Amino acid sequence: MPGFTVPIGLPYPLPGDPADVPQAIQDLAEAVEAAYLSTSASVTAAQAPGCCSLTGTTQSIPNNTATNLQYNTVVLDNDGLSNITVTPDNINLRDNRRYLIHGTCTWAASTASYRRLEVVVSGVAVVSQQINPSQTAGFVTTNRAGIVLNGSIGQNVQLRVLQVTGGSLSVQSCALTVWQFDD
Repeated sequence: MPGFTVPIGLPYPLPGDPADVPQAIQDLAEAVEAAYLSTSASVTAAQAPGCCSLTGTTQSIPNNTATNLQYNTVVLDNDGLSNITVTPDNINLRDNRRYLIHGTCTWAASTASYRRLEVVVSGVAVVSQQINPSQTAGFVTTNRAGIVLNGSIGQNVQLRVLQVTGGSLSVQSCALTVWQFDD
């Protein structure tokens, strides 16, 4: 069988070939199987970059006390980065690679003082955003912070908030998302 398909290279008999149809069909079947196994191995070896996205609901934040946000819903976790039943306040990094980290929280309406959101990696704030409240009563405020991090195995990522309104203030919702990526 000197004929081959393009681009995969599956063999096929040509009209002038001697008529040994059973052998030609067996050769074709073996070539298809070999191509399938090769492709299957390549697909199995490839892994989508890990991503983990957690969300949380209303949480009361004490005045002038740095507080780690808690999560109760795993929106996506395709690499086992979270375990909110054991550690509901963080995502654990599993590889030495680059990560895009993004956090957000929405505060209840209050016109007093400021609110701060920090992305914390293994206990150290690596980026923060501090905003003043809306001066119009009834409007909520939202903090967002993000960073690209050269992460290491075993590091954990958290969102920490601080507010100084003079009393407790609720975070109405929050989200923490971590994406793995390669250059």
